[in-house]
Amino acid sequence: MEDLSSNDSNSYQDTAHATEGKGSPKLLGAGIAVLLLLLTSLSFVVYKGWPSAEGHLIAHVPYKGQFTGSSLATQSVTAVASILAYWGDTRFTEHDLHHAFPSFEDTGPQHLGFIASFFKEHGYNAEELRIIGVDELTAVIKKDIPVIVYQRLGVDAPAELISERLLIGFSEKDNVLIFHDNDFGNNYEISYEDFALLNERLPSGTAAAMLIVTPGDGITGILEGSDETYEYPERLRIMDSPGIRKITINWREVVYLITRFERTGTPGAGRSVELLNEIIAHESFDELHPAHRMLFAYQLAGFYMGNLGKSEEAIAVLENVVTPLVENYDFNESFGEWKIRHDMYKNPFWKWAPWARLGYLYTRTGDIEKAEAAFQKSLEYWPDNEESLNALAELK
Repeated sequence: MEDLSSNDSNSYQDTAHATEGKGSPKLLGAGIAVLLLLLTSLSFVVYKGWPSAEGHLIAHVPYKGQFTGSSLATQSVTAVASILAYWGDTRFTEHDLHHAFPSFEDTGPQHLGFIASFFKEHGYNAEELRIIGVDELTAVIKKDIPVIVYQRLGVDAPAELISERLLIGFSEKDNVLIFHDNDFGNNYEISYEDFALLNERLPSGTAAAMLIVTPGDGITGILEGSDETYEYPERLRIMDSPGIRKITINWREVVYLITRFERTGTPGAGRSVELLNEIIAHESFDELHPAHRMLFAYQLAGFYMGNLGKSEEAIAVLENVVTPLVENYDFNESFGEWKIRHDMYKNPFWKWAPWARLGYLYTRTGDIEKAEAAFQKSLEYWPDNEESLNALAELK
């Protein structure tokens, strides 16, 4: 994900700009790497480690997913961060990990290999294995070793959507495996039956796999060990909201379509627009943090503007959804159970860009008075932005 300690507008890659069309320069830096959002599953229990004949839950594995307000919010990097924290490896900041892993995850065996290479480079043992069944996983968990599991995102998600979640426990009594999952929260339970289904119908040339990471002899002396004061937090209501789960899966598909286009040139803007419209129309949309709502709608406007050439549709989204959120909410504040991501929205870009995009659209449609007003509004949030200043000068 993006470096939140040194954000600037040039550091963001707008998905609409990255796909099949063109929009304004820099402005289309929407930074969807921002999101890969969201959640599922309700339980008001504080989890602690418990070994028994019926299962085992590894104690003190910190959850580093998006629900903590972390600057890390992709599947692989949050799993890596949790493992490092569990072993007490303090060599890496979130800033370091952000730069070590791609914003758009190239999930798959090659990416799992990239994760393994990262650990090996820094003194760990990292063993990649095919997943045959539950027993081989539970045997590792009984040794108090968390395991990164590569498999499908969910039985209710397209087969192309992949997860790299962190296995931390299991219950033979309930026939469930227990994970930390960036998208679906801490202590996220998957039944044995569903787990088997998630290991089937993977993208061509891939197979369900696991990565076992343990400290090598050369680094044991610098590791501080697990934080024994850490207890698993209660699962949040938003982690278990069916509506938010649906929104999460839609968004993950949008990201998949964007990265597929970048790799293969296969168009996906039409389907992405359909998915984003479903998100905005969903009854759970207003449950999201206002910044998340703004980003989804801003991205939709970007597809209309840059990919499909539908200026009126883009203007409608910006006028009716995006700019009201910009004007009525402080994106740096928490909202309900949502914690805001570290320093993300302190960058003026996020409130400047929607108004600047409107300015370009009004210019395109010939409404010069509104274009000038929109660019002037954008300068309220970023007074010395050269893009807006130059656009205003050209309108004179």
